[in-house]
Amino acid sequence: MDELHVDLVTQRDLLEHDDWIYKQTASNFIGIGRVEIDALVFMPSRTLDKKNVARLVSIYKLQGCQRSNPQNYAQVLVGKNEFIAAGGSIHTSSSRKPSTTILEFAPRSLECLQGRHRLVAAQKFLRPDDCWWVVEFYLKDSHPKFQAYLQYAFPNSQRFTDGEIFHKIRSYHIAGDMLNEKYWWSFLSKSKTQDLKQLLKHPLFCSAFDRLLLLPGLWTAIQLGTLHRFLTIKCDEEILNYMAFIESFWMALFNHLPGKLDNSSVSILECRAPESMRDRQYIQSKFTQGELFSTCMHSQRQLLLEKVMSVRLGSHALIPSLHSLFENLKYLEGPAAVMKELMMGKVAPSIQAGLRCIYYGNDFAKSYKNLWLFAFKYFPDLVAITPKKEKGQAKPQPKEKDLLLWNQLARLAHQMGFDSPFIRTTQNEDPFRKKAEVFLFSNSNPLAMDRFETEIAEVARILESVVQQANNIQALPDTVSKDEPVSRRMGRPFEESHYRDKNFLKVELMEQALDFQSVTSFIVKRAIFVSFFQPRQGTAETNDLYLENLDTLMEENGEMELEVHDNVHEIQAEEIKEIEAEAENNEIEAEAENNEIEAEAENNEMMTADDYEDDQMDQGPIQVKIQTFGHPPVVQRLRSQVQLIALLIPYLACHSIEYVIQDKYGFNLSLDQAKKEKTLCLMDKRILRAT
Repeated sequence: MDELHVDLVTQRDLLEHDDWIYKQTASNFIGIGRVEIDALVFMPSRTLDKKNVARLVSIYKLQGCQRSNPQNYAQVLVGKNEFIAAGGSIHTSSSRKPSTTILEFAPRSLECLQGRHRLVAAQKFLRPDDCWWVVEFYLKDSHPKFQAYLQYAFPNSQRFTDGEIFHKIRSYHIAGDMLNEKYWWSFLSKSKTQDLKQLLKHPLFCSAFDRLLLLPGLWTAIQLGTLHRFLTIKCDEEILNYMAFIESFWMALFNHLPGKLDNSSVSILECRAPESMRDRQYIQSKFTQGELFSTCMHSQRQLLLEKVMSVRLGSHALIPSLHSLFENLKYLEGPAAVMKELMMGKVAPSIQAGLRCIYYGNDFAKSYKNLWLFAFKYFPDLVAITPKKEKGQAKPQPKEKDLLLWNQLARLAHQMGFDSPFIRTTQNEDPFRKKAEVFLFSNSNPLAMDRFETEIAEVARILESVVQQANNIQALPDTVSKDEPVSRRMGRPFEESHYRDKNFLKVELMEQALDFQSVTSFIVKRAIFVSFFQPRQGTAETNDLYLENLDTLMEENGEMELEVHDNVHEIQAEEIKEIEAEAENNEIEAEAENNEIEAEAENNEMMTADDYEDDQMDQGPIQVKIQTFGHPPVVQRLRSQVQLIALLIPYLACHSIEYVIQDKYGFNLSLDQAKKEKTLCLMDKRILRAT
């Protein structure tokens, strides 16, 4: 019975919708007439398919151009007074036949809602003195929903792209138009529907995409089948940084022209560098040919060109797009695989969140970038992901893991302030000795190896010396060679360029001002890195959003186990003293509270979580103030679930955190001297709420 009721409601909705369309058509249709095709400017909704245009030109040559066929009429928007001034006659119910007179409209003054391909093909086929088309005129101030109906309700041989469908789904969802939202969902396959629904469960990604709805030209390149990368790569913060860069660049251009960005303009500008002379010449030529900003009026086009030419992107260098984001995620996959292995896969909800949990230094941002840059340099030697194949050369093959580089990465991580069992174990290994043993084993009798301890040590020493000397060689990156083709400015790097540039992937070269005359392969790599790893002004609210939505993220990622120390539940008194000594070096405040905890621990030699909970019921809460973003082992020993507190620390945006450990029902964390007051409760069921 319930299912029948749902069907009846759906049919009633459809009937009401059809009735509304009929009334809108009757009240907004004002006439039919011939216009010069040059007077039309197309809405930036569809991608111009040059193959489809060529196909239609061929059809016109065989069959002629049937522009007077009512099925081929185009639909345009116009003001009533403009229509009359151009010589148009308001239609009557008895006459819908177009006049043979061509109505006089200024070039690019009529917004054409559909029919772009057949009209562009007609321009190529018809003589310049006979280049007109029959159009139906509708009032410019008609309801936007009705305009959308005119734009998409007519048959069209060109299929909708995934990005266009995604854009319509979100647009209608935000507008509360469930009927049209369901209509656009129906275009997707089962697998793409699942992928998109999975992405939309992530509140931050969903919000980032929604902020790009006024820039429809960006969406066309989206392929829903690749959306899984957004979630599986575990680089949430980096993706949001990149999307904020996309938003800030394009909204600065089109803030006064919402909805006018077309796909062709995005394709022309993406991955171009306004500071490159060759790219500037290319952009100017596309503008002169009328391909750039073709959906805008002439005065608007000139203003947009001036804006683009005056942009200085600095270290970002290249104009971003959603297409370049999806391609550059392929580059990020290799280094991300290295970071995940360094953390033994414990990266929920993201790599950055996981690394903050094991950080005890003073400058997380710099330390974090250093680790990533090492991964960018050496990912082909650390994981089974290779650079792209160079033309005419053999395909790169995955290599065996380089134990020396893993040792160097672990040492770098420890030096930067990160600590975990894997880091400690890996950095304590001697990769030079292992390499020496492999070398001598392959050239000597293995049974005699125990007699050559001195030789093994000497070979290991020589290997280490050679590596150190190689790492100390200083050089400058190439910024003056010829420009990289746009096809090589996104995605995984090509093999030759990777090995040519890898030694220049350093924090100082990523951050310092660097004049460049050409878009070299190094400039491209720096631009990609900075786009992912340099937060922009538009992401200031991301910390608060993470706090508000961490419960959702945790549910999506399932059970979390963040192992920070082997003995996270039991910390001996001697270890507590070492921790307190390190805390003094970091200028930890509230020493009295810490000493009180240490004294209590010494008396009991060891305090488990259960011991604390039983004792806490009698003594009330203990307060510990610690001035660090790492999660302190002094607090860890008080409760086994304290690992989860570390998830919050990266997003609190403050310098002093006050931990108030309560009874067995959970923790209350209050922020001391934070930028804004916030209280967070972590319950046993791992539900986080911001109040």
